[in-house]
Amino acid sequence: MKALPGGWYDMSPPGMSPPGMSPPGMSPPGMSPPGGDPPVPEERPRGPYALLFPFAGGNIHSMREWITELGPGWRPLVAQYPRRGRRLRTPMPAALTDLGTELADAFLEFAPGERPLLLGHSLGAHLAHTAAVRFEERGVTPRLLAVAASRTAGGGATAADTVPLHQRSDADLVDALGRFGGMPEALADPRFAQLFLPVVRADLRLGHDHLAGGYDRTVHCPVLAVGGTEDPLAVPDDVARWSKVAAGDFALELVAGGHFFQQRGGTGLRARFDRVLTGPARHPHHHRDEREDAR
Repeated sequence: MKALPGGWYDMSPPGMSPPGMSPPGMSPPGMSPPGGDPPVPEERPRGPYALLFPFAGGNIHSMREWITELGPGWRPLVAQYPRRGRRLRTPMPAALTDLGTELADAFLEFAPGERPLLLGHSLGAHLAHTAAVRFEERGVTPRLLAVAASRTAGGGATAADTVPLHQRSDADLVDALGRFGGMPEALADPRFAQLFLPVVRADLRLGHDHLAGGYDRTVHCPVLAVGGTEDPLAVPDDVARWSKVAAGDFALELVAGGHFFQQRGGTGLRARFDRVLTGPARHPHHHRDEREDAR
C-alpha cells in the first residue's frame, strides 16, 4: 500500500492486505491497522490503472474483493474519501460531483494521459461516473466505467426511500446497514460506532442529494452495470437504467446476491476485465450468473 497525491492509494499487488483487518474491510475512520502500514513491495505491477471507488462508509481496504476480481493485469488504486484515514481532517465536499472531479484531477496530475478503468460500488458508482465525465472533459477516455450495486437518478422506489438512510436514528441506521449487508462487526463497539456513523451518514447524504439532483451526464467510454439479483437498494431494472448515461457500448451483468454480492465469492467478471486490457467489447449483452440458475 502506498499513498499517492489527492486521496489515492496504490493497493497493488492484488491480495495484499494489512494484518488484523476486521471484515468487511472497514477500519474505524482515522485509525491505522494494527502494526502500521504494510511494507511496499519492490516489484510493482505496471499494467493499466484501475481506479476503485468504495461504497458509503468504506475506505481503502473496502475494495479487496473487487481487486481480486480485476486480476493481476491491473494496477489498482483505491480512493480514500474525506473524514477517514490520513484524510480525517479533510472536510467532505458539498456535492458528490465535486469529490469525483477532485479525484479525477488528482489522478491526471500524477498520471497524465493514462486511460484507467473506473469501478465504483454503490455510492462509489456515482463517483466513478462523475470522474469519467471529468476525464472525458480533459480529453481522456477511460477504458471502462463499471458501476456496481447502484441505481441512477429517476429509478423506482427502494427499501431506503421511505425515510432516507442518513436521516434515520442511530439504531435504525445500524439495523438497516445490518440488513443490507456489509456492516463492520466492530459497529457493536460504541466507540467504533461513534466514529463510523457520522462518516457513513455524510456519505449517504452526499449520495442522496446526488440522486435527487438527477445527474445524468453521458460518457463515451464503454459502460458496464453490475447488479445483485436480490439487492433491495438497486434492483436489476434500476441497475439497467445506467444505459442512459452510455453514449457508446453498454453491458448489464446480474450476479446472484444482495447489495454486497461480491463478498460471496467470484462474480464471474474476471474474463470481461481481462478483455478490457486489449480493447472494449463492442456488443453489449445480458449475463445471468450461473450461481443464480443453480439455486
